[in-house]
Amino acid sequence: MNLRRSIILSALQQYGRQIIMFGASVAVARLLTPAEMGVFAVSMGVIALLEALRTMGIPPYFVSLPTLSTADQRLYSGLSWVLSFAFAGLLVALSGWAGTFYGNRQITASLCILAVAHALSPIGVVPGLLLLREMRFGAMLWIGLAASTVHAVTVISLALAGAGPLSLAWAQVASNLTTSIGGVLCVPGVLWQRPTLRGWRRPFSFGGWVTATSIAGSIGMQAAELITGRVLGLASTALYSRALGVAGLVRTLFYASAVQPALPAFVHAQREEKDGMGRVYLRFVAVITGLSWPAYAALAIWAEPVTVLLYGEQWRPSAALLPMICLGTILSFAGMPYHQALTARQRVRLLFLCETGLLLTWLLLLLIATPLGLRAVAWAYVLCSAIALSVYVTALRHAIGLRLRDLAAVWWRSGVPALVVAAVAGLLRLSPLATAWPLLLVLALTGCLCGLAWFAAIWLVRHEFRGHAGDLLRWGWAKLRPA
Repeated sequence: MNLRRSIILSALQQYGRQIIMFGASVAVARLLTPAEMGVFAVSMGVIALLEALRTMGIPPYFVSLPTLSTADQRLYSGLSWVLSFAFAGLLVALSGWAGTFYGNRQITASLCILAVAHALSPIGVVPGLLLLREMRFGAMLWIGLAASTVHAVTVISLALAGAGPLSLAWAQVASNLTTSIGGVLCVPGVLWQRPTLRGWRRPFSFGGWVTATSIAGSIGMQAAELITGRVLGLASTALYSRALGVAGLVRTLFYASAVQPALPAFVHAQREEKDGMGRVYLRFVAVITGLSWPAYAALAIWAEPVTVLLYGEQWRPSAALLPMICLGTILSFAGMPYHQALTARQRVRLLFLCETGLLLTWLLLLLIATPLGLRAVAWAYVLCSAIALSVYVTALRHAIGLRLRDLAAVWWRSGVPALVVAAVAGLLRLSPLATAWPLLLVLALTGCLCGLAWFAAIWLVRHEFRGHAGDLLRWGWAKLRPA
C-alpha cells in the first residue's frame, strides 16, 4: 500500500473535478436565469434532506470488512439495487408535492429525472467498492475526471439547446452513467454477478448506527444557524454562516482530498499488520494538520481583507468571527480522521455515542452562548471542538491503541510550521505594504513567503511532508538539470 501516492491521486481527483465543475458552472450561469438555476437547487435540496436514507450507511460496512467474498459482493449489489429503487420511488412520490409547494412544475420533472439517475447508479457500485478497497485511486482519478467532463459537456449542450433547468438534471444522469461504466470497464468480472439479499441483517445493523451518527452530525452542523436565526435574527445567521463558508474553503482544499483514502487504508493496515492502524492514523493526522493548520493560521490573521475581497464590504462583520472559527477547526482537525478509524474497527456504536454526546453538548453551549451574541457562539464552537478532540482521542486510545505521546509528537511537528507561517503572515499584515500595495498583490506575496516559511519549517522539524518535498525537489532537478 503506497499511502502517499493514494493521497496525491485523491487530491488530484478532487481538484480536477472542482476545476471542471467550476468552469461548467460559470458557463451555465450565463445560459440559465437565476430562476431556472433555482429549480435545480430546490431539487438537490430535497435530495440533501433525504441523503441519510439513500444508502442507510451500508457502504462503509463492506469497505470495512477484512475480506470481501463473492457472496459479500452479491449482497452489496442486491442491497444497492433495493435502496436505489426505493429512494428513486420516494423522489417520484415527493416530486408532485414539491412542484405544487413551490408553484413550479419543472421541479417535479427535475426530481423525476434525478430519480432515474439514482435508480441507475447501482450498475457500478460493486466495481466502485472494489476500486476503493484496493486503493486504485489512479483508476478512480480518470473515472472522476471523465464523469465531470461528461457532466459539463451535457449541461452546456442541453442549456444551449434550450432545455433550461432540466439540463442540469440530465447532466447528473449522464455523469452517474459515466461513473458506472468506468467502474465496470476497470473491474469487468463483477458485471454479471447475480444480486442477492441473503445475510442482509448484519449490514443493516451496522448501517443503522452509521445512519444515526450521520443524522446526529447533520443536526449539529445546522444547529447554530437555526438557533441564532431564532434568537439573534436572520442577519446574524447569515454572518455566522459566511464565516463558516470562508473557513470551509480551506477544509475543501486540504481535508476532503486527503481523507478519501483513510477508510480503505485503515482496513488494509488492520488486515496486513498487527497494530498497523495506529501508525496509519498518525500519518493521516500529520498530513491533515501539516497542511491545514498553517493555512488556517494565515487565514485567521488575514480574515478581514480576505472576507471583504471575496464577498464585499457588507460581509465585513463576519470577519470578526473567522479567527475563532479557524481555531475551532484547527482543534477539530487535530484528531481526524477519527470517524474512519472507528468505522474500520467496526466500533459504530461507540462512534454514535460519541457523536450524540457531543451533539447534546453543542446544543447546551449554543443555548448558553447565543443570547450573548455571535462572538460568544464562535467561542462556544472552539470549546465544543476541544471537547470533541478529547472525547475522540480517548475513544481511539481504546479502539486502536493510540498513544498520546505519539500523537503529541505529530502535533508538535505540525504546530511549529503553523506558528512560523502565522508569524510571517502577522508581520506582513502589520507592515506598511498591507495598505500601500493592492490587496491581491499583498495576498500573493503573503502566500509565497508563507509557503517558503512552511517549507523551511517542515524541513527543520522532520515533518511527514519532508519526504514529499524531497521527492518533488529531486523530480524537478531531474527535469531541469543540463543533459
